[in-house]
Amino acid sequence: MNLYADSLKLEARYFDAVGMSSKNEITPRSMALLTREFIRRFPIILQYTSLTSLNFRGTIYGATNNLLPGKTYYYNGCDGFKTGYTSAAGLCITATATLADKRVIAVVMKAPSSFARAQDAARLMDYGFTTLMNRVAVYGIQSSFL
Repeated sequence: MNLYADSLKLEARYFDAVGMSSKNEITPRSMALLTREFIRRFPIILQYTSLTSLNFRGTIYGATNNLLPGKTYYYNGCDGFKTGYTSAAGLCITATATLADKRVIAVVMKAPSSFARAQDAARLMDYGFTTLMNRVAVYGIQSSFL
């Protein structure tokens, strides 16, 4: 996993399979790059990260991404991706949304509350869409990701 992270040029110190080790560190930029790579290689993942709840063995688990449809801070076009919390990183979210066939990925770390986490991610996605929609293709190439 660490070799693969290196191949993606991620600014990360160490990865383990669980992700809870105090040695695990990743920058918001690297988390966005990793998310983009997941979506490009495994687009089916969005079918899972966009779920607002999951019934597993009779227990219903609700998504903690409050930007998803029907959730508290719904963001139009949001289709996932991952929330988390550790004492070192605080409340975190990597959120992705699409608008007019363009996708943005927002990463927020160390948010003081679930509301702030969702609000900051929504603001970043708004900024991303504004930037992406006003972007001019350079050398005939225009990315659908920002």
